[in-house]
Amino acid sequence: MLVAENSSGGGLKLPVISIMGMGGIGKTTLAQLVYNHSDVECHFDKRIWICVSDPFNEIRIAKEILEAFKGESSNLVGKDNILQEIRSHVSGKKVLLVLDDVWSEDATRWEQLKTSLKHCSPGSRILITTRNEKVAIIMGTTSPNLFLLNTLSLEECRSLLSRRAYYGRTREESENLDDIGWKIAEKCQGLPLAAKILGGLLRFKRTREQWQNVLDSEMWDFEEAEQDLFPPLFLSYYELPSALKQCISYCAVFPKGMILRKDELIKLWMAQDYLKGVRCEEMEIVGEEYFDELHMRSFFQDFRGDELDSDIIKYKMHDLIHDFLLVLMKTECVMLVNHDSEELKLDLSCERARYGTLIRKEAAPTEPNIFRFRKLRSLLIDSS
Repeated sequence: MLVAENSSGGGLKLPVISIMGMGGIGKTTLAQLVYNHSDVECHFDKRIWICVSDPFNEIRIAKEILEAFKGESSNLVGKDNILQEIRSHVSGKKVLLVLDDVWSEDATRWEQLKTSLKHCSPGSRILITTRNEKVAIIMGTTSPNLFLLNTLSLEECRSLLSRRAYYGRTREESENLDDIGWKIAEKCQGLPLAAKILGGLLRFKRTREQWQNVLDSEMWDFEEAEQDLFPPLFLSYYELPSALKQCISYCAVFPKGMILRKDELIKLWMAQDYLKGVRCEEMEIVGEEYFDELHMRSFFQDFRGDELDSDIIKYKMHDLIHDFLLVLMKTECVMLVNHDSEELKLDLSCERARYGTLIRKEAAPTEPNIFRFRKLRSLLIDSS
């Protein structure tokens, strides 16, 4: 669908292909596999990956597209100026643009950006991932270009779970746990992310009794576990040592879909004093150990979508994991969005918040009164 000369885009010069499916089913994983495939790499003059998430910030997206072409940060301000610059860069080039995790149903946020991309060469493509068919249609996806991902079979779920859960065990040990493993695999509801999370949890459980405790846990019926992935996440989270719980809970402060760098995150943990009891010169080593264990338990996933920084491994959290952390931190973490034309309104939750994130849109009129945050320990500012 990406490299075919004759697109099924209904005569559109810039066809939009959508990967659609429920959360945790592997949309981003599939998109990364095709994005990094050698045939796709050779076919396009330029490949660009943007994590969109919610809200759909068209200025940030436009800036990231421009920066991907220029290879450096852009000092341009004003959406029209940025879009005009994009037009000049895409002209005559065959481009693949991936927009990962699109939620917005507001077509007006997308139209201007799409118009600036219409000067690409024929054969260019836009690939989006979304949970919502309405979003796919609004973005311009025609029926032949809608790729629906279905859940895994029980056998596939068990296979994925087993790769992690049985790691380092003898064949005899694995066979002794196999019957419980099948029953736990059923709990995954066909979601590969659930299988990875549970596999990471079971890897540290050595006995049948411990595996049975996972299967019989009351967490499967937890009232706040509205999403299919929340029970596995609750199980995995409550098994963590207190220091690791602090470290992963803190990640609720990041905007959804944000790309993380390990060294930067560890420094933030150090600033929050989460690595106490460790000598200063050892803090980063311990922080790296904490990160690696959380990564092994699938709280973080590898992300390699940037051609400019191909040697630097970056990470992101799945949006469902981010939703889960927000549930855990709902009384301590506040996310504020300063829109272009509205004055930011603060409520009582800000007075209780210990961790705050301010997402500033370009030309936002005011900054929040910091004195309203009476218990604040950290404030992250994400400017577009």
